[in-house]
Amino acid sequence: MTIVENKDRKDAIGIAFSGGGLQGIAHIGAIKALYELGIRPQYVSGTSSGAAMAAIIAMGFEADEMKAVAKKHWKTLAEIDNGLIFKSLAQLILNKKIKKDGIKSGELISDVISSIMAEKGIKGFEDLPINLSIVTVDTLTTDECIFTTKDEHLQNDHVHYITGAPLDLAVRASMSFPAIYTTCSYKNYNFIDGGSKDNLPVKVLKDMGVGKVLAIGFNIINYNPDAGLGGLIKVIWRALDVYSIDGTRESMKMADYAVEINNENTQLFSMDSVDETIQEGYDAIMANKAEIIRIFGKS
Repeated sequence: MTIVENKDRKDAIGIAFSGGGLQGIAHIGAIKALYELGIRPQYVSGTSSGAAMAAIIAMGFEADEMKAVAKKHWKTLAEIDNGLIFKSLAQLILNKKIKKDGIKSGELISDVISSIMAEKGIKGFEDLPINLSIVTVDTLTTDECIFTTKDEHLQNDHVHYITGAPLDLAVRASMSFPAIYTTCSYKNYNFIDGGSKDNLPVKVLKDMGVGKVLAIGFNIINYNPDAGLGGLIKVIWRALDVYSIDGTRESMKMADYAVEINNENTQLFSMDSVDETIQEGYDAIMANKAEIIRIFGKS
């Protein structure tokens, strides 16, 4: 697939993938359904786990391949080792501080994405057959930062477009969930999870001039997982939902069509219900297939 140039973007299809931790695996089912309907994007954007899924789609993986990739690699990213938590608490008790700014090293994300890239022979953004945008946030300025395939010349005082960065670093930056993963440093930036700024990056695609944008998000009101850890991570997670929900609602309004996946099976840090989660993504698209076909047709 060839990346569509600017003059043809009004006829292009873009898909924005929401963040949501392990809920993001549901995007595999959604893309499987869309491909079955003959709808394939020329542009994708994503935040947090949605950034990882968007990147894998942009690499050219088919839905069944994506499922295999998730089952192979996602456990590394998802599981929280209690030993790491206790080690951090021990540092706090003994040293009155925790040396790192996250329980897990963000390098794990980079390593996983690099392994996935190698499976398709992808070396960076420039090799992607589908145009990709990834959203993150700079902790030093609180500005939104967008890693893109090519320079879009759209930056302003509080939105920075970044080109030429390593693809694995871009995904890591967007997935650096506060307190779980260490922050991601690059040049003069220090990135955290993009969900705190734009958890459903529709505007990114609209600003680029993409003609039709499908937003795929999650029903966070009904999502109430048992996070364990005495509810600590659950509280942090819910706080980010509160911060981002208004922006997500606006993103859904901005899209040409929005699908909300109702996740009932996914736990925050458990791979036990992967198949059910993927099925929920598939079902959400198929429940809306008439409207999706009407608006997006077949690519």
